[in-house]
Amino acid sequence: MKTLNKKINVESGNVRIRYINDVHVGHRDVDYKKFEKDVKEIESGENYYWIGGGDFCEFFNRRDKRHSAENEAEFCHGKTDIVRAQIDYFCDVVRPIMPKCLGIVEGNHENSMMVTYERDVTYEMLRLIEPGAQLFLGVAGFINLSVHTNGHRRCAVNIFCHHGYGGGILKGGHALALERVFMWYDCDVALMGHRHIRMDIENIFQSPSGNGSVSRMRLAAFCGAYKSQNEQDIPNRTWELKRGFPPNVPKGYVLEILPLYKQLKLVKD
Repeated sequence: MKTLNKKINVESGNVRIRYINDVHVGHRDVDYKKFEKDVKEIESGENYYWIGGGDFCEFFNRRDKRHSAENEAEFCHGKTDIVRAQIDYFCDVVRPIMPKCLGIVEGNHENSMMVTYERDVTYEMLRLIEPGAQLFLGVAGFINLSVHTNGHRRCAVNIFCHHGYGGGILKGGHALALERVFMWYDCDVALMGHRHIRMDIENIFQSPSGNGSVSRMRLAAFCGAYKSQNEQDIPNRTWELKRGFPPNVPKGYVLEILPLYKQLKLVKD
């Protein structure tokens, strides 16, 4: 599994990192205003960075049985290659914040395009927005982040990134999935998506130290999605509604690192 080693220099204040996942550009029910607003905040924010969490676009072309013309975003109408239209939209939005990107994992929608249609849309996007960048982790990986102030390292944060997996309707299953991450991956923070829900847990990990012990806070979260339940006065035939999943409101998290106190916290939108 790949690890990206990143160094951030901070003159003052805290470090903020947004996990941008499950945008699903190309679908009618995406909150495009929130997506663009979040990108603008990252672009203008001091010490503000981001990690790509996969499923950036729908990636259902018209040959795909999951494609539905009535669920297409308007900008896809009349386009011959709707996948390329989605890629162009996403890349145009995030291009200004690529220098602030710490890493990217791909989701099941990107992977499905490669397996079914032999089209590697992840690299297609990366070539458009950051040629030569070594940001791609695969489906999962680590980002080892070192935060420095005035030439001195204040803290190190090990972030495990995964698009996410599984699903379910009730919250207990989501919480169990988050807790299991710490069984297999040694990290300070685990960030995932896929389930289109927002949930976080805290885990206290205690280790021996000298004649006593030290405690370490670990965090894990499913980081929401930009796709919402349709609220318009039109018939709804979405995949989620057919399978009985609860409504989703586009919300997410920002990971905040407090270098001075060596603390971490997840801040909700």
